[in-house]
Amino acid sequence: MLYGSDVTPSIGEYAIIGDCRSAALISKNGSLDWLCWPWFDSPSLFGAILDLGKGGFWRVSPAGEHRSTRRYLPGTNVLETTFQSETGTLRLLDCMPVYDLAYERQHMIPDREVLRIVECTSGNTGLGLAMVAAIKGYRAAFCMPDKVSSEKVNLLKAFGAEVHLSPTAVAPEHPDSYYNVARRIASERPGAVFMNRVVPSAPVRTTIGGDATLVRAPRARAAAAHKTVS
Repeated sequence: MLYGSDVTPSIGEYAIIGDCRSAALISKNGSLDWLCWPWFDSPSLFGAILDLGKGGFWRVSPAGEHRSTRRYLPGTNVLETTFQSETGTLRLLDCMPVYDLAYERQHMIPDREVLRIVECTSGNTGLGLAMVAAIKGYRAAFCMPDKVSSEKVNLLKAFGAEVHLSPTAVAPEHPDSYYNVARRIASERPGAVFMNRVVPSAPVRTTIGGDATLVRAPRARAAAAHKTVS
């Protein structure tokens, strides 16, 4: 389910962002469920808070099970939502920027904006690795336990990655564990790079999130042995 549940939260669970001309309501699950745009009295652009089936929403959150905490950054109307799952941490910033008149006169800026900034602050970011592999033309293979959500699997495949699922119940040292399957794939493919943790000796590397690394070797194939945060 795209929304994550059959019903929207109660009104008390929403936070608000605005620019004195319009406002948006955002749930603790990172879903923007109400926005009249570009004015308070304009028709609603998102209205899931009133009708989940027809109202529309804009959700930004990890796939699968997670928990979230929220706060406004000190002295601002910038909403910070932190998502934590078993594989990592995601930080979401939401705001409607307001500029002073002097700045507006010197810069070309949008008349109205809703900014949603997503940052993976810890964990293994398999989605980011798949994106980089697609851009660089690498062949990426992800090995994961079979308990991961179908959303994660489909999203990785959408970026052209291979996905190999291993039994969750097996021990890490078992030949069929996702750790060892990834190592086996890396050893069998010429020019492959096994990606699990940052390799300090790698001369050129791009770090994705907390501890997944993509080594920029020409025509490299990547075998990744970790769970993902999408």
